[in-house]
Amino acid sequence: MGKKIKLFAKKSFHKILTVLGITSVLTAIGCTPNGPDDDDDDGTLCYYGSPSNSYVLAGQITDSTGKGIEDIKVGVTPVKKYSYENKFAKTALTDEQGNYNLSWSDSNCRSKFVLAIEDIDGAENGLFENQSADITFEETDLKDNGTWVDYYSITGKNFTLNPKTSE
Repeated sequence: MGKKIKLFAKKSFHKILTVLGITSVLTAIGCTPNGPDDDDDDGTLCYYGSPSNSYVLAGQITDSTGKGIEDIKVGVTPVKKYSYENKFAKTALTDEQGNYNLSWSDSNCRSKFVLAIEDIDGAENGLFENQSADITFEETDLKDNGTWVDYYSITGKNFTLNPKTSE
């Protein structure tokens, strides 16, 4: 009876090691530098089920007189090698004072993003030109270095929109 238990335990142990070995190989293949689907050029690695970054970006959108503009769409998207992704990680509308606040997470631990600013309400609050800006989170923006999640924050990222000259 003891030999059967030992044999069963040995076979089970080998099966577990085999499964773990295959999983490790597949994970290593999937996590090639910058990930299989990630052509991000900032040198970050993709991680599955592990560290990520959380970001906060806040500021104000004003007109040339310094007055905050309400209902301006502000969106952030990761920078890719040749362009930016055509999907936003997070969007928000400015409040009555033109303030915006974006919070999002990124599992690829990127540091470069594009902020898109768009007047979507028509003539209601004035007509303004759309604008975009490159945003890079630096080590100085790191607010909390967690074990699994690092928290970055940039506040006071303000923009002045120019009036639209023609439609």
